[in-house]
Amino acid sequence: MTEDTVPRWPRPDEPGNSANCQVEVDPALCVDEETARSLGERVKHVEREITVFVASGYPATLAAEILREEKDNPRVLIRPATAEEVLARYAGALAGGPRVLSRRIEWQEHSAGEMVSDPVAVLWMGEVVFNRGPGGISSPLYALEAAAEAWAFGSALRLRAMDLCSAQVVCWHCAASLAAQALEKGDDEFDRLHVSPIRSHEILPVWLPGMILENGLREKVG
Repeated sequence: MTEDTVPRWPRPDEPGNSANCQVEVDPALCVDEETARSLGERVKHVEREITVFVASGYPATLAAEILREEKDNPRVLIRPATAEEVLARYAGALAGGPRVLSRRIEWQEHSAGEMVSDPVAVLWMGEVVFNRGPGGISSPLYALEAAAEAWAFGSALRLRAMDLCSAQVVCWHCAASLAAQALEKGDDEFDRLHVSPIRSHEILPVWLPGMILENGLREKVG
């Protein structure tokens, strides 16, 4: 793999290169001046072209991206992290695949077939729900909650004109033996089965700018 084909977020940058860069915050994040200064301090010494981080003053996963439109005047842009960047950041935690629970799920390929019992694998999907009228959009399935949340957060910010949508993540329970297939092809792959091996378990809201946080930030789980 050549350097040009390596995703930008793992690429190392020159040490200290970002220290004197102008820092800009994506207006979609809706931060005040104090928060912007705090985030700017947080990314003064980033060491990669794209650095994924979580800051105590902002309840969403962010990315600091070094931009070089002007060769001698690079700048750092703080923006929402993408799901792919979050997955790359936490790849080590996913080395063994999605989290597997002690509880089990039963599924059946066809009505005359044997009922199969599998341990439950936990998968996640991000969703943006339109507030006016039916419908919305959803992400692929992910093995990490933070990735689904990043997808929902970023997608909602892009569609949020006039408060037209809200965001959420859906926790799915899937037969562990089929989790890799679900991650690759989605839950529609199992519609043909008599008893589905994947079922929605819980829906959790995703914070968006302007929302009031209640009872602190909910814990992110993988």
